[in-house]
Amino acid sequence: MKRLNSVRTKLVTVPLLLVFLGIAALALVSLQSAYHEIMESKRLAGLSITQHVKARIESNTESIAAINALLGDKILTVGELVVQLEEVNDEILTEIAESLGIDAIHWYNPQGVIIASAYSEYLNWEAPRDHPVYLFLQSGQDHLVEDIRKDSESDNYYKYGYRRAPGGYMVQVGIEANDVQALTDQFSPEHLVADITSGATLAYAAVLDAEEQVAAATPPWPTRLSWTRKSRLRLQPAASPRSSCSAKAASWTPCAGGPTSICFLHIPEQTSRSTT
Repeated sequence: MKRLNSVRTKLVTVPLLLVFLGIAALALVSLQSAYHEIMESKRLAGLSITQHVKARIESNTESIAAINALLGDKILTVGELVVQLEEVNDEILTEIAESLGIDAIHWYNPQGVIIASAYSEYLNWEAPRDHPVYLFLQSGQDHLVEDIRKDSESDNYYKYGYRRAPGGYMVQVGIEANDVQALTDQFSPEHLVADITSGATLAYAAVLDAEEQVAAATPPWPTRLSWTRKSRLRLQPAASPRSSCSAKAASWTPCAGGPTSICFLHIPEQTSRSTT
């Protein structure tokens, strides 16, 4: 009887066990292969999105730079025209501003006080010591064009430029740039991150600046993920047991020019957003 059981074990049980083990091994290999394929698919999808965002950033950077250059050239040209005048008063400056489409022309004395202005605006206004006008007066530079900034006396954004005139006088020329600032804000890191994560494809995204510091990210990015730099930028899961993110699904691409140098996107293993 024992011999019969031994034969039965050899002929039936052992082969069946081997078959089950083989099936389990094949299933494991298939699962691993499917997992890697899914992760690669997610990585390529993320890379495609980063390349699209890169193109948007670079296009916007070039457009903003071109607009700023045109505004700067116009400002300096008008400034040169004003400093060549034999007489400067409100009426002359207003006529120049209206004919050339300039929003502000201010004529300063050596003490930094507006003594003539287009449209008679801000007459007798004196620049504080920390104001760009005063800083230019003290700089000794012949001319300067500022970046777009919010006007210190209004809620409008202007691009200002300065030309020094003989005798310590100076002209300030300004062009309203609310539309340009709105376009710049539209492509800010915060808006980009919000835009690219608004769909169902991406759950997490971050934009890094030229120093590879996070300029904007979807919460809770800083606490859930960390990264290190070796030969290139790589994602690593944060030290959190509840983090469902996989570094294998990370995608990144450099962006040429502008304040934003790298777009850095991450696709988690789970399609739904998880919270801590």
